[in-house]
Amino acid sequence: MKLINRKKALQNDSDRKSDSLEVRHFAEPKVAEDTSGNSGNVIAGSTLVYRSLVRPTVAFLTAFDDGSMTNGETWRLRSETTVIGRTAGDIVIPHDPDISGQHARINRREMDGEYVWGLTDLNSTNGTFMRIRRLVLRSGREFMLGGRRFTFSARSSISTRDQHREVNSPLQTRRQRLPNSREVVRLGPRLIDTSAASGHVEHLLTEQSCFIGRDAKRCRIHFAEDPFLDPVHAHIHLDERGRWVVEDHQSLNGLWLRTSHAPLDQDTMFLLGGQRFLFRLPGE
Repeated sequence: MKLINRKKALQNDSDRKSDSLEVRHFAEPKVAEDTSGNSGNVIAGSTLVYRSLVRPTVAFLTAFDDGSMTNGETWRLRSETTVIGRTAGDIVIPHDPDISGQHARINRREMDGEYVWGLTDLNSTNGTFMRIRRLVLRSGREFMLGGRRFTFSARSSISTRDQHREVNSPLQTRRQRLPNSREVVRLGPRLIDTSAASGHVEHLLTEQSCFIGRDAKRCRIHFAEDPFLDPVHAHIHLDERGRWVVEDHQSLNGLWLRTSHAPLDQDTMFLLGGQRFLFRLPGE
């Protein structure tokens, strides 16, 4: 009887060792090199790594660490709606006083059999800005260079709101008068620096082309003490259609447009308060 039990014990021990060896020697299939740059998606022999085909693709949102363009905290966006704010929302950035309580919302929706993403400002105090390379300017359009805010103005006529108060009826003739010097000075294309500590500073665009940056020798509009501007940060000029255009000059901290709603594509950067974000979609 003891001999039989001993044989069973040896057999069980041998089975356990055999199972252990099988697990220990199991090797995951080698991932083939993906020429598209999306490593990890393609298995040797063109076999795809399994994923569900009935649920939306998960997007990624990274909040950059201060002073970094690569490191930060990343979230996976699985919901149709993601709210970002300082005091409430799905992603909360509590230590940034320039972010509103509920600042912006990321939406995902299905369109023509595909999922598209968008970013919407929630009437925030300081606005939502998208990083872009080129911007056609219209009067009242607001943008940022580095961390400095500008508003473009292109007034070509004097407002008649005050003049209309002089008459009680549209049938009456307005008394003709000459515009005062203050009204005339406000005419013409200009950049209004709304982030200046001393108040709004206006830069009249008297030339068809000029640069903006830190270097006074190369830039007609310059800010020598601003560490977030490149020596030559942006180029503002009239295009062939007579429109004022501002273009990023391959700067580190970029050109940003204030927007109420914008699409989110691969590698889209946006700014809420003082926090920069990167939106990414997984590789195709």
